[in-house]
Amino acid sequence: MHDKDEQLHKVTALLAEQLGIESLTGEEQVDIISKLGEVALKNATITLLEKLPEDTHAEFDALSKTSDPVTMQAFLKKYITDYDFVVKSETEKVIEDFKRIKSGLS
Repeated sequence: MHDKDEQLHKVTALLAEQLGIESLTGEEQVDIISKLGEVALKNATITLLEKLPEDTHAEFDALSKTSDPVTMQAFLKKYITDYDFVVKSETEKVIEDFKRIKSGLS
């Protein structure tokens, strides 16, 4: 196994353990983690767009059609000082929601 693959496997195993899904197959774990990541990203994007100054919306729209994720992140960080906090907070909310739902199913 290559170093990158090994690191990805370790991260997936750690996340699976924290989410309480370590008994699932590796494929199921990756699927759940990926979907939770997508939800967290969408939630963070909505929150960030709500915080983005109105006079930057046109520029953001133009960038979103032509720019890569790194450029988009730099643009958002320029105008939203608590960018990292928002992303972390939204990710934590998604994880807690998942754990709450999972515990209700047990």
